[in-house]
Formats: sequence, C-alpha cells, structure tokens
Amino acid sequence: MSTPTGTAAKRKTPHRHTGADEAKVRRRSPTRVNPALYLFPLPAVAVIAFFLVMPTLQAFQYAITDWNGFSAAFNYVGLDNFVRAFTSDSLFINAMTNNLKFMLLVVIAQTLFSLILALLLTKNSRGSILLRALFFFPTILSSVSVAFIWKFIYDPNFGLANSVLGSVGLEALQGSYLATTPRPCTGWPSPRCGSTPGR
Repeated sequence: MSTPTGTAAKRKTPHRHTGADEAKVRRRSPTRVNPALYLFPLPAVAVIAFFLVMPTLQAFQYAITDWNGFSAAFNYVGLDNFVRAFTSDSLFINAMTNNLKFMLLVVIAQTLFSLILALLLTKNSRGSILLRALFFFPTILSSVSVAFIWKFIYDPNFGLANSVLGSVGLEALQGSYLATTPRPCTGWPSPRCGSTPGR
C-alpha cells in the first residue's frame, strides 16, 4: 500500500475543545460585562440623587405639612394643602391655567408645526425650495439686523447713545457718531473715532 501524499498527508485531525478551552471562550465573550464598569455611573447617580431626588422628596414632605418656611416646628396636615390649592386658591388656579395653555400652545402646537415643516422641507418641489430659502433667511438677515440696531444706537436725534449721555450729564460727548466729521477719541466706541474722510 502507498502512503498518503500531497494535501492528504498534511491533513490533521480536528482539535477537540476541552473544558478548559470552553471556559476561556466564555471568559472572552464580548457580551459579558465587567462588573467594574458599573462603578463609572456612580458619580452621576450620586449627583442626581443629591440635587434632584432628595429635593423632590423634601418638597413632597413639606407639601403635606403646615411649615411656613422659617420656623423649626411644623405639623403634618395630609392633603389639606392640595385641596385648598385646587379649590380656594385663585392664584394657584390661574398659574395652573396659564401652564396648561403654555403646554398646549407651545409644546404641542410648536412640535406639530415643526414636524409638518420638516416634512415639507424634505420634499423636492417648488414649495420646498421656497421654504428652504425662507428658513435660511435668518442667517443672511442677522448682520442686517445688527447694523440697524447699531444705527439706532448711534442716531444723533433719537439714538440710545446720546440719550444715555444726556441723562447722566455728559452732553459734551453727544454728537453724530456716524457722520463724516472727524471726532477725537473720547473712549466711546465710535466707528469714526479719530478718522478723516477718505482715509
């Protein structure tokens, strides 16, 4: 008989995994979480518990007492504070009504309007192009708005700069800050401070 040659001679018997090898595979499993990783969220949990959970529990504790906020003595009154707030406290009822209106008009309506606007912007149509242009306008108009604000501040007739200077007795510093007449540097942020026409 001939002995096996070529690739047949290079074949090896399959390696059988023992119990130790299977244990190593289990230890190296990527789905297993190292217990030390649970220590990383502890600082955030401590901060949330100290600044959020504890004050909330203390607020609920004070809500069922007659504590006035100053004295050390107080008595537990149960839900009397809540009953009085919802039945006879007009200020609380007005505040609750305003909060509900704000929630309906701002949170719900604004979210729905934003969703509808986002859906319209994703469509490829003439209307969507117009909406994209309108959406981009604030980026362009911001510099124009700033220019108009500073023009109003430096206006020589009803500008804020001259009004403030006149109210504090500094009429000598009042003037037309956007004029072409050169003005000496007096510490006021004038765009024409110490400049001459044509320079």
